Amino acid sequence: MIDWAASWQRLLALAVLFVVFFWLYKNMKDTKLKRALQEQFSKLKIEREK
Repeated sequence: MIDWAASWQRLLALAVLFVVFFWLYKNMKDTKLKRALQEQFSKLKIEREK
């Protein structure tokens, strides 16, 4: 038998994650945010290469 409480919590968590990623994707059109994220990513890459 399926534990409905656990599965509902899992579905809710997935839905929240989906909404957050969708919101971030929509905001990617804002070039300032995009540039800031790219700078953070390049910093991480540089630190990893050291």
